[in-house]
Amino acid sequence: MKKQLLIEILQHAYSNQLSKSINDLLLQIAVDPELGDDITIDSFSNEFYSVRSIRWLKQIITFRII
Repeated sequence: MKKQLLIEILQHAYSNQLSKSINDLLLQIAVDPELGDDITIDSFSNEFYSVRSIRWLKQIITFRII
């Protein structure tokens, strides 16, 4: 998944729910120097991201429309 697409999805989620947790995750991803343009769930370390954040990211990254 492209990092910019992930940021846009999180911005949309934040605008719908105004969640501080979503906003914090959005900012963390935007300023993370270790993330490249193409990201996978393995790009997010438990050391820097909370379990809840990683769970949200996994849902977004693995989302499929059938």
